[in-house]
Amino acid sequence: MLATALATLTASLAFAAPASIIYVPSPVFADHMVLQREKAVPIWGVGSPVGSQVTVGFAGQTKTVNINPDGRWRVYLDPMPAGGPYRLEVRGAKTIAFNDVLVGEVWICSGQSNMSRGGAPLRERGVNPYIRTYRHNDWQDEPSEMAYYLGLYLYDALGVPIGLINRAVSGSNIRTWLPQDASLELPPGMIEQLGPFVGLNYEELVKPLEPFAVRGVFWWQGESDSFNYRADIYGDQLDALIRSWRRRFERPDMTFIYIMLPTGRGSNVERDSRPLPARPDAHPSADDVAMFEAYLRALKLPQTGMVITKDLASGIHPQRRDLFADRMVRWARHLAYGENNTYAGPIFQSVTREGGTLRIRFRPGTATGLNAFPPYPLQGFTISDDGENFIWAKAQIQGDEVVVWDESMPTPIEVRYAWAYYSRWANLANAEDMAASPFQAFVPLP
Repeated sequence: MLATALATLTASLAFAAPASIIYVPSPVFADHMVLQREKAVPIWGVGSPVGSQVTVGFAGQTKTVNINPDGRWRVYLDPMPAGGPYRLEVRGAKTIAFNDVLVGEVWICSGQSNMSRGGAPLRERGVNPYIRTYRHNDWQDEPSEMAYYLGLYLYDALGVPIGLINRAVSGSNIRTWLPQDASLELPPGMIEQLGPFVGLNYEELVKPLEPFAVRGVFWWQGESDSFNYRADIYGDQLDALIRSWRRRFERPDMTFIYIMLPTGRGSNVERDSRPLPARPDAHPSADDVAMFEAYLRALKLPQTGMVITKDLASGIHPQRRDLFADRMVRWARHLAYGENNTYAGPIFQSVTREGGTLRIRFRPGTATGLNAFPPYPLQGFTISDDGENFIWAKAQIQGDEVVVWDESMPTPIEVRYAWAYYSRWANLANAEDMAASPFQAFVPLP
């Protein structure tokens, strides 16, 4: 019997799977990281030999998987509430450990200079241990100024750990942030028009993060495309970027919140509106119109939010980025966390004809307490009956709607609001003193 038992033990040892040699190559896995709460969280890496086991342990969970034929492995942690700090262990022939790991809300902060410039005020750096930034491959990095305010306002609203993945490059065009397979989302042949720099920043800064679990993306970019490169196709690229990032991160519902450009130059509660020009400009800059249309178009995608900027500080690099961050977080609270708040200034929803009058309706949650920035009554709307020649319309607030008309034009077919780069004469706002978005809309003839 002893001989039989020894033979059986020897055989079992001979066929036991060897311990795996494992690696976790993505630098986003590091001490002090923040993992996304309330969603399945992927943990991944590479290893050998094929078929050997990898075990991941975290916050009372244990997940085991075999290494695939391509040498890769991935497990998914079950959704977790906010908490920590915890220790994440990945076990094979050796144990890889990540310490001081929190569970909370994770957001990517990306784009160009306004997401990359500056930093947290010196007195605030490192003050809150529950707001952490991954910027230069370390979760103890300092955020940009804009990312700092985003993290601060998110933490104030939610009271849970906040992880900011701050990946932005000054002066970058949107094409550099498109994945190489963004052609799946672009019109046929467009990817070839974009030149040799497509995906440059995505490949270096974003791809190594795939598919890290995140709640959403804060995006401030577009100045370079508006001024220097193909504003006319920015809309196609922005749509493709949103769709492709969601696909690459395996998050079809990933919230995407962006800044509408051009910024500033409008009236606000502290800066009086201006009188209307003698006649409206029927043909504003093609690049400005292309950017307006691009951002309004992206707003039609699910789980997208657009920060209206007409009434905020102007310039390519506004001094009060905290104001922009506040509006981004208002959107996040509404879209990502279901808060019933006033999340934006009035955003056009629909228009209907009532005789010679057009009735304009706005998105719910944006049009409570409609009013006009003083000293002028509501203004800034133009109408046209041929799509070419526009006149200033009379305008009146009726509850949370606006009606526009002019006796000289009994059948207008198009209405515009604030449809110019510099539109300080446009003065519609809501009870939160947030300005309305520019828009244009066509109305079928009766």
